[in-house]
Amino acid sequence: MPNRMLRDWTLSKRMKSLSVHAERFFVRLIMKVDDYGCFYADQSILKASLFPMLLDTIREADLLRWMAECQKAGLIVIYESDSKQYLQICDFNQRLRAKRAKYPLPSHDGHTTDIRPLEVEEKLEVEEEEKSNAPNGFYDKENEKLFSIDHCAEVAMKDSIWVMNSKADPAKIESFKKSLRGQGVNEKSLKDFKKHFFFWSEKQNFNNGKEHSGSYANGSKKSFQPTGTGGY
Repeated sequence: MPNRMLRDWTLSKRMKSLSVHAERFFVRLIMKVDDYGCFYADQSILKASLFPMLLDTIREADLLRWMAECQKAGLIVIYESDSKQYLQICDFNQRLRAKRAKYPLPSHDGHTTDIRPLEVEEKLEVEEEEKSNAPNGFYDKENEKLFSIDHCAEVAMKDSIWVMNSKADPAKIESFKKSLRGQGVNEKSLKDFKKHFFFWSEKQNFNNGKEHSGSYANGSKKSFQPTGTGGY
């Protein structure tokens, strides 16, 4: 993940127009966009990428509302490419580490997509209706019910967004299951399995980093220091 610079926007009129939640969304978005300020505008991908530890509390309707606030403030533009929606942070101006954008750029004709307030309310109504009409215990059953860790692993690996964000692979999953069984854990809910794997993986990466830290002791590897002249 590239390092990003947060500019002082305490006196920014554009930032002042945002709610507290929309500003938090924007800060996290800065951490995820590519060097050209581009990222997916799909709410399900944004939810999993920006709020991986808050999946149970953040709704897709919330993401749509926060994007609309940022768009109205002139902080982002939303556009389509190959029938998929993307966004770009305006005036991103971070140092380019990559010569090519990771995500499609806005078209040269300047065509963008506006989020209408009605879209936000419709999204919220659909989510509430699905939850209220679901049989008792069914809506969150997949996440809350206990399953064997083998079953959890199988289901989790079919979740492409989770796999992308957790950087899970078959070898890591097998090591994680072995670790669980070593602790006498044979069942978990799918939600706990995914969350526990995330923390376990982070710990493994940290431990591996300490083992190789000696190679940086002489200061030969310098951290990336992003620069930029633009502002939000």
